[in-house]
Amino acid sequence: MDAVKILEAHNAYAESTAILEDLAGDGRPLTAAVAELTSALFQNFGAAEALQIWPDGTVNATTWGSSWDTALRWVQESNIPYSEQRPAAAPADE
Repeated sequence: MDAVKILEAHNAYAESTAILEDLAGDGRPLTAAVAELTSALFQNFGAAEALQIWPDGTVNATTWGSSWDTALRWVQESNIPYSEQRPAAAPADE
């Protein structure tokens, strides 16, 4: 049996700033704020980023596995864009 490596970070910390209005309801601004915070948390545990939601608020349809049907309902009801292709990177000065 293969050993399972458990990531452990006793001092993991992440911080994020978001406009309060963006957090008031479901939608792309809330999704973008969640992506920013979860990516910061993932990085503290050794993963590069959260792959399920991209920083622009687009949901990555290819990473949800068997949960995609449930996620798709949420995405459609909340009018959140989803894609199978990563959005173009923002310019470096943004």
